[in-house]
Amino acid sequence: GMKILFLVLLVAGISCGTYPYLDFESDPEIAKLIDELRQIEFTGDEAITSAADFLKGIFDGLGVKEDIEKFKKCLHSIGDVLNQIKAIINLLKDISFEKIKEVARKLFEIALNLGKLLAPCVEEGSVIAAIINLIKGANPISIGVNILLNLPDFIAAAVQTVKGITSGDNYNAGFGLGRMIRLAFIG
Repeated sequence: GMKILFLVLLVAGISCGTYPYLDFESDPEIAKLIDELRQIEFTGDEAITSAADFLKGIFDGLGVKEDIEKFKKCLHSIGDVLNQIKAIINLLKDISFEKIKEVARKLFEIALNLGKLLAPCVEEGSVIAAIINLIKGANPISIGVNILLNLPDFIAAAVQTVKGITSGDNYNAGFGLGRMIRLAFIG
């Protein structure tokens, strides 16, 4: 019942431009995850040291089986998504209805950028090609709805991403991001 209420509020809120105050942190599971996020600070020294491990993580998080070798020549600037990921994490640390909309927009940008980056290496008819097309056709409202409907899982994936980024574990950083994209775009 709560999820349906969320959905109605979300659609009403987005279409009317009013943002009902929803206290996400009254949910103990969400509160615990947000608390975990808040305890992790970025130093500015974070980097993707292995683009291949990062991409393998993204694919596994998406649930896609792809041969990473095929993508080697398309990974040159994959680390550029780091700042966008950090922006999402900072929004989630101070979660609100309004912030979820921004998270949806930023995740949309990240997913589109990754799609563009990988495009020259993607085979037509592959699962990853289908996912990239799905992402291109998505809209921020449906992404926001999916994030809300999967909020604890989404934030848990964000925690995994952050821990991966801050500990230099490129695979887990990618896996968490892939999972966030899957939850937001596929549900």
